[in-house]
Amino acid sequence: MKAGWYPNRRDVWTVATEPYKGAHFATMPTRLIEPCILASSRPGDVVLDPFSGAGTVGLVASRLGRRHIGVELSLEYCQMAEQRIYDDAPLLAGVAL
Repeated sequence: MKAGWYPNRRDVWTVATEPYKGAHFATMPTRLIEPCILASSRPGDVVLDPFSGAGTVGLVASRLGRRHIGVELSLEYCQMAEQRIYDDAPLLAGVAL
């Protein structure tokens, strides 16, 4: 399947879980959020994640050329998301708490 192309999405999506060594208990698979970001934004747009957690939305947004604003109450999760996004692309990451 080529990047950015998704055949007819239906009501139920089958998406495998992805391991993440971080401590967050509900890390969302990147393949779950990717079609949502592609369908609702263009490169350069800003993606808002009001429950940022481990930063999956920010990670995928960054990979797809979008900017990201993540809101998270837990400083521990903010730091985890910051490190996760930075580790994915350290030269491109513009993460700030």
